[in-house]
Amino acid sequence: MTALVENIHAREIFDSRGNPTVEVDIHLTDGTSQVGPLCLQEH
Repeated sequence: MTALVENIHAREIFDSRGNPTVEVDIHLTDGTSQVGPLCLQEH
């Protein structure tokens, strides 16, 4: 059975050097959840 995305919550946080980063919470229909940061870089 394939789990589906039930909820996504994103927020801006700052890393240890003060750079903006997005942290995301993902919750699946099978009860699995994960939190992870993404690095934002300006071009």
